[in-house]
Amino acid sequence: MKLLDLAALQASYAAGKVTSVALHAVQSAFEVRWTTLQDAARLADSGGHSGRHFKDPSEALLLLKEIGIDSVHVDTSAWQPDGESPYDDWVKAKVEASLAGLRDRTNPTYSPAEWAEIRAQRGWGGK
Repeated sequence: MKLLDLAALQASYAAGKVTSVALHAVQSAFEVRWTTLQDAARLADSGGHSGRHFKDPSEALLLLKEIGIDSVHVDTSAWQPDGESPYDDWVKAKVEASLAGLRDRTNPTYSPAEWAEIRAQRGWGGK
């Protein structure tokens, strides 16, 4: 996929060459991508070396509106708000549930001697 600047997008769109424009999620940000009949491109950052990422999608939408693009597809399938993954959320929930169980005493607690007995019964060895 090509990296192009905003002027290239604006010129292609004005010439009727752009078939679709989308905000595509990349982890916790969005980048502008577009297609023509020949190829696809994404908006480059100021250095032109990587895609320009928008933490707030409204900033990208405003930029597109300013150059005359009113119809934009938004793809959130890969979006991870705040950079967190579903696994991060799962771990946090498990830890919170465990801590809550310790606070309200619904989780069992064991003395070192009780743990030694449990390990011996299960064949886990060690001290």
